[in-house]
Amino acid sequence: MSIWRRSHSQLPPGIYDEIVSDALEAKLAALKTTHAVDTHEVTRDSEVDEQLVTLVRDAARVAIGAKTSALDKIAVARSLLARSAKARPSCATSCSAGSRRWSLG
Repeated sequence: MSIWRRSHSQLPPGIYDEIVSDALEAKLAALKTTHAVDTHEVTRDSEVDEQLVTLVRDAARVAIGAKTSALDKIAVARSLLARSAKARPSCATSCSAGSRRWSLG
């Protein structure tokens, strides 16, 4: 059985895991007294790079850290890189940047 579960709490929508433990939910509720939630509509031209890079980096850290075998960790990294390569309009599985070249193969 997984240690993760979906939260059935009254947390507002946002960019954070939908999986929340009771302890974390209590800590988040306590933050309401000292922090304010600020939401903004995201449009085509919104500046979201920094937030998304942080989100993806942290998700990669969790996914890779959850594996115990170095080979499994490498497989997760390869999978993430393959997916990001598919999202690049000008790159398939390899790209050149000046004299440097990288490949997922």
